Amino acid sequence: MVTDKIRNHLVKIAKKSGLGDGAETIDMLVSAFVEKLVCFETQAREYGLKNVNVFRDIQDSGALVITYSGSLLSIGPKIDGKRKAEYISIGLRTDVPERAVEEYSILDGDFEIDGIVNFINGPIKSSSGIYKIAKIDDRLNAIAQQEVLKDVTQILIEDFVEVNNTIIEG
Repeated sequence: MVTDKIRNHLVKIAKKSGLGDGAETIDMLVSAFVEKLVCFETQAREYGLKNVNVFRDIQDSGALVITYSGSLLSIGPKIDGKRKAEYISIGLRTDVPERAVEEYSILDGDFEIDGIVNFINGPIKSSSGIYKIAKIDDRLNAIAQQEVLKDVTQILIEDFVEVNNTIIEG
């Protein structure tokens, strides 16, 4: 079951997507969100990422974020004050890019669950509400962290596309 915050956010997305906001559409989006969350949690666990409530910009480590809409945000480790960040949307939204990458992203401060990720420079200006944050083990060096993020992000993109194709597009 999802929280009211998630359901309300998905209702807004349904209206914007042109799918309609009927109960069947909302149930479909909720099912897709739950499946994506399972994928996110499974990959985070398999790759040794740790769930955190707050991500501090001062940290050099990277993180993965899943938003209320089921979008994915990959935030790389800090190297020379900048991070590679990638945003992958749920594929239904017309108000955000489907995928965007910024090699030299700069966060606009810390972020936390139920807040948003803001960028001074990034693939997007700000995210939807944050549902979960999975932080990479900061004992790994920056190169190893980038590899983990690259691998897990690619797996999640494939998983999320499969969820969209199976549940949303039928």
